[in-house]
Amino acid sequence: MSAPKVSVVIPAYNARVTVLDSVKSALAQTLAPLEVIVIDDGSTDGTGDAVREAFGESVDLITQANRGVAEARNRGVSVARGEFVQFLDSDDMLVPGKLRASYDACAAYGCEVAYGPARYVAEDGRTPVAMTFPPLPSGEVLAEWLTGTMSNGTYGVASSMFVRRDALMSVGGFEKDCTPCEDWDMWIRLAAKYRFAALDQPLVIYRVVPGSLSSQALRMARGRLNTVRRARELTEVKSLLGEGKLNELEAGRWHVYAVRLWESGKRAEARAAFTEANRMVPSSMRSAFRLMSYALPAKSTATLSRVLQLMRGKNPTKE
Repeated sequence: MSAPKVSVVIPAYNARVTVLDSVKSALAQTLAPLEVIVIDDGSTDGTGDAVREAFGESVDLITQANRGVAEARNRGVSVARGEFVQFLDSDDMLVPGKLRASYDACAAYGCEVAYGPARYVAEDGRTPVAMTFPPLPSGEVLAEWLTGTMSNGTYGVASSMFVRRDALMSVGGFEKDCTPCEDWDMWIRLAAKYRFAALDQPLVIYRVVPGSLSSQALRMARGRLNTVRRARELTEVKSLLGEGKLNELEAGRWHVYAVRLWESGKRAEARAAFTEANRMVPSSMRSAFRLMSYALPAKSTATLSRVLQLMRGKNPTKE
């Protein structure tokens, strides 16, 4: 039987310092990839030149004006010739057996997506950073990606995702309006139609880079809100959760977004977001948040959130 054909897609923006390690890890796989595609997304630090100098024709280098990670990944998928696509961010690395383990999992369980935990390291690419992953779900996982273990996309490391290309094409591309949560949006849409296989060991090395997108709280809150708003339009999601639960889910995202706006000094926008959350699911506490945002400092949000949790006995503003 011929080896499966796998395309590794690496979006890169000003990643000269790290992208060479990413490409090396893709080329060092025990299951050799059909191709490694690097999309230089308008870098100004010589990322593309570094890749070409180091790897020559062994890597397919695509250069484009800066359009963001969502469109860079979409470009890579559009030209990929493999049956499967392995995503790899330009500051992450794959353990040598990643492609083989992912393909074997998909074949064994009849799944279109394989993914797993990651080993977190510091910016130097070596020093361990503490991160504990829960057992990741397999099979029909839509509920887990919406309200369970995988909600927020926290454990859905993009560089762990190994996806049948036909499945990717069937659900459409990554959505830039959901950035920096465009990957969570994609995994939800895939989970609505396809089965997932979870790997039980970390075969991705995830580099924690200061100032990365995940540290930008306001953008993250907006991205998560947009992701939930898009998800609730899916027929499978509507059937699974129902209108009431979807309203609760979206209202919670509006609330968190409002808090982040308040913390950023955007009080008028914060009040509008609190109003939208309260319109979807009326809450006296959210009304109180809105009123207090007129005068109290942004640091009050943490105390108010703790009070809200104590009064409700749970966390209604889950991020």
